[in-house]
Amino acid sequence: FGADHYISHRDAEQLHRTYGVYYETLKNKMIFQYVCNNAASFRIDIESLKSFLRKMHTLDDDITTHNTNYVDNTIVREKEYFDNILKDIDPKIKLDDEQRRAVITDDYCLLVAGAGAGKTTTMAAKVKYLVEKKGVQPEEVIVISYTNKAIGELRERINKGLKIPAKVCTFHAFAFEIVKRFSVEPP
Repeated sequence: FGADHYISHRDAEQLHRTYGVYYETLKNKMIFQYVCNNAASFRIDIESLKSFLRKMHTLDDDITTHNTNYVDNTIVREKEYFDNILKDIDPKIKLDDEQRRAVITDDYCLLVAGAGAGKTTTMAAKVKYLVEKKGVQPEEVIVISYTNKAIGELRERINKGLKIPAKVCTFHAFAFEIVKRFSVEPP
């Protein structure tokens, strides 16, 4: 829950995997009472145990609140960066608030919008943000779209305009590459 960390779904799942079994067990009133009655011999601080139960009870809501605050604060703190994020491609491009939120959100990202809504712009900005601000290696980024036309535009912006050698391909090309890698005979 650090101020400089977005809690991803993967992080949340790890918290639930690590602590969920204890939380579910201690929600049983008989087990909780047994632990309380034997706290001294178990060397358990009851107030810390109660605090743990309260935190686990509100964990998902706390994560949502934390991530919302993280995104809000990052938008303010990185205003200048986002105002100029795509100036190498076109100095007139300015991301709107919704696009900035999509770029900052540090989880799987699916962009769905109508033609001309700024999906390609947002995806290019997201890749640049991941590489420059989050330290992600370009070869760890995969940008996937449905059409060859969209892929051409994304390659133009990401690979050529921003000079970031991220993988940009269609779903079909990506799937073909996976099948080819694990097949004895090429498909």
